[in-house]
Amino acid sequence: MTTVLQVGTGIAFLLLGMSKFMSKEVDAKYKSFGLPKWFRYVMGILEMVGAILLFIGSWNLLLGAVGAFYLAIMMAAMVVMQIRLGKGSMSGVLPSVTLMMICFVIVSMNLVSIS
Repeated sequence: MTTVLQVGTGIAFLLLGMSKFMSKEVDAKYKSFGLPKWFRYVMGILEMVGAILLFIGSWNLLLGAVGAFYLAIMMAAMVVMQIRLGKGSMSGVLPSVTLMMICFVIVSMNLVSIS
């Protein structure tokens, strides 16, 4: 169960990370937040690194937990940023909250399996 959840979430974050380099909608969203273009690329790389940690977590539960925690913190920061800037509608914040919660579930499942 944990492996399926980790791989599925890893695929989602890999696609999200890649979208930071290719999507005009993501570019427009970051511009609306007043963020520089380089920030979008850094976030894309960080999301892809987290996805790789989730994939590795299929074999090494501790790395999976670290990757999931790291991604959950990133999603929490994204939610706070969207709300503070007043640009976060419920439909815009909900995907980040959902991914954050899934990541916390992965962390807890991996830590329980390790102990």
